[in-house]
Amino acid sequence: MTVSDGVVVVTGALGGMGSATARAFAASGARLLLTDLDAARLAEMADDLSARGAGCTTIVSDLAKPASIADLVDAVADGGGLRTLVHTAGLSPSMADWKTVLDVDYLGTVRLLDGLLPHAGAGTAAICFASIAAHQGHPIGAATLDALDDPYHPEFIDRVAATADGEITSGVAYIWAKTAVVRLCERAAVTWGARGARVVSLSPGLIDTPMGRLELDNPRKKPLLALTPLIRERHEGQSVLPGRCDDIAATVAFLASAAASFVSGCDIRVDGGLVGALRQQ
Repeated sequence: MTVSDGVVVVTGALGGMGSATARAFAASGARLLLTDLDAARLAEMADDLSARGAGCTTIVSDLAKPASIADLVDAVADGGGLRTLVHTAGLSPSMADWKTVLDVDYLGTVRLLDGLLPHAGAGTAAICFASIAAHQGHPIGAATLDALDDPYHPEFIDRVAATADGEITSGVAYIWAKTAVVRLCERAAVTWGARGARVVSLSPGLIDTPMGRLELDNPRKKPLLALTPLIRERHEGQSVLPGRCDDIAATVAFLASAAASFVSGCDIRVDGGLVGALRQQ
C-alpha cells in the first residue's frame, strides 16, 4: 500500500504549532484534514487555506473520546489513506487535572496511532508531539514506566496512580504523558515499519504559542528561559519565549519528507539547545 495521494492530518490545527504546520503543508499542495475542538474556527481556517489553493477539509475530534477518534479515522480512510500525521493536540499542565492530562496527552495518542495504523503504508510518516519535559531529568520510577508502557490495561489510570510517591499534580502527569509518548513512538516504529511507514516523536522547547504563554507564570520557566542557548531577537507581538512556530513547521516538513525516509522510532528535540544546556549543569 502506498499513500502518496493520502491526506495530511493535523491535530490541534488551531494551535500555534498546528496552524503553522498546516500552512506549510498547504503551500506544498498537500491535501489537508484539519482537526480540533472548535468547528467554526476550523471552518474559517479551512476557507483561508482553500482560498490559497489548498485542498482542505475539517473534522471536530476529541482525543479523550474513542468514538470521536474513530470518526477521524473514517475520514482518513475516505480520503485515501494517511500520508502524514502531525499530532500536535494536547493539554498543558495548567489546562486540566492530572487524569485528564494523562488521558488526552498519552492515551489519546495511543488511540490515534492504533486507529490510523491500518491506513498507513509506504511513505507514511507519523509525527507525534512530545515535549522537552520528557528530557529534563525528572526521575520516573521503574514501576511507573512499566505502568505507562501498558496503556491497554483496563485499570490503567489507577495502576499508574498506585506507583506514585506522593501527590500527583498536573505537572507530574504531563511529564509522565510526554515521556510515555516518546517511548510509545519507539515501540510503534516496529508495527508501522512493517507497513513501510515511520513514526517519530518531536519535543518542542520553549516555543512562542498561546499555550506556551499560559505557562509563563510557572516559576520553573524562568530558569529555562535563561538557559536556552539560542535566543532570538524579539519582534513586536512576540513573547520572551525564544522558539518560533515556524521552527517547528520546518522540522515537521523535513521529518515528513523523503529526505527523512530512514528516520523512525526516535525523538527529535527542537529546543535551541536547552536540554543539552540542562545536562551540562
